[in-house]
Amino acid sequence: LQARDRAAEAKNGQEIRFVIPREGAIRNVDVMAIPKDAGHVAEAHAFINFLLRPDVIAGISNEIRYPNGNKDSTPLLSAAIRNDPGMYPPAATLAKMVDDVVPLAVERRARNRAWTRIKSGR
Repeated sequence: LQARDRAAEAKNGQEIRFVIPREGAIRNVDVMAIPKDAGHVAEAHAFINFLLRPDVIAGISNEIRYPNGNKDSTPLLSAAIRNDPGMYPPAATLAKMVDDVVPLAVERRARNRAWTRIKSGR
């Protein structure tokens, strides 16, 4: 959305939009984590709890134009963000989304061999 907005501001005739293929795609997941050896664990938890407050995360989403996973923040989002299907896809689209998984070693080897054949033309 940031790129789309910059293109619109530039008024250069370029239109940028985000689409999810009708076949589906990999679901995006944001993660907040605290390193195992963090020196200020209580403060890290307090910061994460602060970010997860509906009013705080909605303000961040409204400012940077990026979706968040806190359903309680939805009424606080601008209508442009809340109603953008690229940011918050409809249920039918979400049903086609899948979680990314780490491939098994045998799958990685097969993919690497296939990619090597593509690159080498063999």
